[in-house]
Amino acid sequence: MRTYTIRSSAPRDLVDLTTVVESGLPPLGEGLVTVHLLGTGAAVTTVDTARASASTYLETLLDTFVMVSQGGTPQADLAAQACAVTALVGGSLTLPFYDGRLVLAYDQRLTLLELTGPLERQVAVMVQMMPNSR
Repeated sequence: MRTYTIRSSAPRDLVDLTTVVESGLPPLGEGLVTVHLLGTGAAVTTVDTARASASTYLETLLDTFVMVSQGGTPQADLAAQACAVTALVGGSLTLPFYDGRLVLAYDQRLTLLELTGPLERQVAVMVQMMPNSR
């Protein structure tokens, strides 16, 4: 298992993890890779980069899945939203890979959804080779 430090640059941000994760994959063979975010306030998923900007994607996600509380402080509301998104979208994702590349659609990217940044995040990556893979 490898752990990578990822830095977001805005309070709400999409950080592309595809290249970072692919850099640790074996160049030959196939298997599964699990990406796990250590902590909350963010999530790991795939995003179609041709169809959504970071701000549009995150605002739509929050509007669709998270009900903002009517009371409390803005910081408490932001923390509640971030935890809800982590719970709904997930802090881990498992994807197939083949010959050093994640198996994704053309415009699809493995992405960290940052909701409480900018922060440094730790992402653990575990690779599992398929039996009899090259």
